[in-house]
Amino acid sequence: MAVDPVTVLLLGTAVGSLYALLSVGLTLVYAIGGIENLAHGSYVMIGSYAYFLGVTTLELPPVGGMALSILAGIAAAVLTWKGIVEHIMDNPVAVFMITLILALAIEEVFIIQFGTNPELFEPIVSGSTEIAGTSITNNLVAATITSLLCLSGLYVFVTKTYTGRSIVAVAQNRRTAEAVGINTDRTYLLVWIIAGAFAGLVGMFYGSYTTISPHMWVFPLIYSFSIVVVGGLGSIKGTAVAAYLISFVEIFTIQVNPQFKGIPALVALLVIIVLRPQGLFGREEVEA
Repeated sequence: MAVDPVTVLLLGTAVGSLYALLSVGLTLVYAIGGIENLAHGSYVMIGSYAYFLGVTTLELPPVGGMALSILAGIAAAVLTWKGIVEHIMDNPVAVFMITLILALAIEEVFIIQFGTNPELFEPIVSGSTEIAGTSITNNLVAATITSLLCLSGLYVFVTKTYTGRSIVAVAQNRRTAEAVGINTDRTYLLVWIIAGAFAGLVGMFYGSYTTISPHMWVFPLIYSFSIVVVGGLGSIKGTAVAAYLISFVEIFTIQVNPQFKGIPALVALLVIIVLRPQGLFGREEVEA
């Protein structure tokens, strides 16, 4: 099958932006706490269902549905942090296992509530735009712009504000951060809020160009986990680079054979684990 480079560029950028937004929350959580939250993918699912119920049952406008999906993601993340992870964060293995169990439990609750049949809702933004002879849906354009704005905002927040720099300080050394007066408990909570908000927002867009179901959390988790490991645990820059790298390779392989979807992320994960376990950038960005 012929590969169209313009399509690879456009779709790779669009999907990569969503992957980056999805994964950066997981990166931040690891950066400040050294823990891997396997419930992260379930926040995406919760955000998708929140938007779906908001626009179909509550008849909210898309903006209202977006707000609901973000709030749902935040609520899920904060409950995970305050209810479970905060009390066991010194045991990363326990966090790893319990957050996975939590994700499976949430899936079962959603199966009981909504059943297993996939749901479909209308695109958030209808229509399509032609760029360099390639048609791309306005829904995906909106997702790309929103993701880039969020990522840019996060970069400015982390690098230019006192609160953002506090996150970097806690990631570098928690004890030193506490010694200079940084409220680490508040910093941890803030990072989980950011992670939940971004995951809920991704869930809205993710659900708008695919179907939603109680099983949908698995792929976002696989992608985000793979991207974080490939980029380097704790590295925001590495996460962004890995997100776009995996996205471009994935779009290319899908053009060759649609059945290859999902394979690039797993292959990249295996290669990095074998050849460069610290990832492309390691913790370089956090320590800079």
